[in-house]
Amino acid sequence: MRESSSFGFDGSRGGGEKPRVGAAQGEPAREHVAHDDFAELLSAGAALEAVRAESKRLAGMLSSPIASERLSAAVGLGAVGDAGCVPSLAEALYDEDRTVAEAAETSLGTIWLRAGTDEAVECLVRGLSRLDAEDCAGASRAFTRAIEHDPSYAEAHVQRGIALLLSPCDPPTPAVVRAALEDFERAAALAPEHFMAYAGAGNCLLSLGDLERAASAHRRAVAINPNLECSMEALAMIRRRLPR
Repeated sequence: MRESSSFGFDGSRGGGEKPRVGAAQGEPAREHVAHDDFAELLSAGAALEAVRAESKRLAGMLSSPIASERLSAAVGLGAVGDAGCVPSLAEALYDEDRTVAEAAETSLGTIWLRAGTDEAVECLVRGLSRLDAEDCAGASRAFTRAIEHDPSYAEAHVQRGIALLLSPCDPPTPAVVRAALEDFERAAALAPEHFMAYAGAGNCLLSLGDLERAASAHRRAVAINPNLECSMEALAMIRRRLPR
């Protein structure tokens, strides 16, 4: 919009000019704000590069011959790691030192949890709180909102599958189990190293009576995480039930 002349001079031709309070006076302020914004962007970019460098350094430490260094790396990646660190942490699940393997498992869970958009993560955390309160319906709604915010958020699919299986129906109806199975399969497609997605799918298939596919899903979970007791127990049960 064009400025009114009242924001210009006072009409005198001498030294009685008043300082402008319109565009001319505002421009330096806007320039200062723009400069500050640019400085903040540079600072944020530098911080992001520092985090990436630290993640790369820690991922390299996972192959250290010293167990304490591998443990520090596995724990540290839980704080600064992202999806790019998942393959290295998945390899660490096979570490000969069980504490390193357990730390890698915990860090993978943390990375998967924060892998969504800010809005999606907020919804997921709210859903986990509802799940802790045994409000499975409320948890499922929150996880659905997380998926709506970020359809590629694998952890939201996993947690909604869990919430569906924990619903008040005991046992869950076949329709509910199939819905949970879809969530676990979607999560596995989005995050191929997510062992809990395969374990969840295996449990659904077991509930539906598809023992062969259930065994295949649990074997895949154990192939990723050799210390996953729930899948090892499920495989032992399936072996007892399958015809010899």
